[in-house]
Amino acid sequence: MFVKQNRNLLMKKLSSCIVLLFSVCSFAFAQSKSFGPGKLNIGIDAGTITGSYNDTYTTAFGFSLKYEVPVNKNLYGTLSIGYESISTKSDSVAGSGYKSSYGFLPDKIGLKYCYKAHFFGEVQAGIVFPAGEGTDGPSVHETIVETTFVYSLGIGYTMPHGIEAGLRFESWDEGVAFKQLALRLAYRF
Repeated sequence: MFVKQNRNLLMKKLSSCIVLLFSVCSFAFAQSKSFGPGKLNIGIDAGTITGSYNDTYTTAFGFSLKYEVPVNKNLYGTLSIGYESISTKSDSVAGSGYKSSYGFLPDKIGLKYCYKAHFFGEVQAGIVFPAGEGTDGPSVHETIVETTFVYSLGIGYTMPHGIEAGLRFESWDEGVAFKQLALRLAYRF
């Protein structure tokens, strides 16, 4: 019975991802014919946990792939997928039965507005999946055991030769929000 419930939960998550990906790709390909090809970038992410959870969790590290589709001259639709590992503080691990880190898979869509070709502002929203099922001990947030809503607001700068740096505020929200301030360095193809 337990295996059947996990399989049903996995199928729901997979179905949601496929529908989201299909919708964004359909929109992206329709728009890209008018304003040129999209851009792919790959980046590394590093963040610090803020708010009420910074007494238990310290840092977040990960990587992400982002595809940007031009909607008009300065506006892009974005689709990003990635992996993020969130570390616990050593005293939390020893005293409370927490693991040393937890893995998550954030998937987001959004809009990126470029100003004078180098500066940009970005807003994204999506879902976060836990990377591990059936973990022992508490999770990052007691309700982050299934999919969780995520949103982020960011600013950044695209340098010559395709290097991009951005800073974002991100919140994972399921009742009480889990927040982080993160830096992303990427190479844009």
